[in-house]
Formats: sequence, structure tokens, C-alpha cells
Amino acid sequence: MLHVRVLGADNLPVPTKKVRKTKIYCFSFSSRKYFYDDYKSKENTTSPKWNGEFDLDIFRAVELSFTIFSSRLLSKDIFLGRVDINLCQFFNQPLGKQILGNPHSIVQCQFPLTSCDSSNATITLSFSFSPSVYKSIDFKEF
Repeated sequence: MLHVRVLGADNLPVPTKKVRKTKIYCFSFSSRKYFYDDYKSKENTTSPKWNGEFDLDIFRAVELSFTIFSSRLLSKDIFLGRVDINLCQFFNQPLGKQILGNPHSIVQCQFPLTSCDSSNATITLSFSFSPSVYKSIDFKEF
């Protein structure tokens, strides 16, 4: 089981004349698309803090995806950027190996936003891995 905390973002673009609250949507992809949650910032800022969290069964995920929107009551949300994390590639990198190699420890990571008007916009996530033991399957012959 992978515990994911969506901590915040930095240097988000300002798509309108005023800074607005932001909302982030969290998904994973495998053979299906799984929605985990969405979190809205409490303040109008380009560096929102969300402090949301969810648990992810690693065997159900090939990719994690986070999409950020500028949000305002009674207005259409404006796309700010997204982060897509290929978990196979990520777990083969030093930070990913540190997460899997040290169960129950917390590792914080920053990821750059893509499709974003700000070249240095990032989101900050933390990960903690807990090994899961699954009951074996017994097969009986007919």
C-alpha cells in the first residue's frame, strides 16, 4: 500500500487578473481510471497548501495523475497544469527505491507541472510505503 499526501504547490501561474483558490484532482491509471479525491485551497495564492491524503494499492496503478485548476465560486475552473507520474519509472529512480526500500518512512518529492504557463511550477507530494501481505489462493482440481 502506498500512502500519498498531496501537500501543496509553488509558483502556479495566475490566469486571470486576480489570484484565485486552486483545486487539485487526484487519479491513478492502470487498466481503469481511479478517482481518489479533490482538494481545494483555503486561500487565494500561487503557492497553495492542500494537505490531502489517500491510500493507493500499487498493483492497481501504472500512473498517478494530478490536475490543478484555478477555482472560483460560480465561475468556470481554469486549467493550470498537471503532473503525471509513471510509477514503474519512478520506483526505479533513487527516490522511488528509497520509498520501497524503507517501509513506513516518509519521503517528500517535488514534481514539475507540465502544460503550464509557469516554467518553474511544482507540486509537492510525500509517499510512505507499507507492505501488504495477501492471502494465498488455493486451487482445487475438479
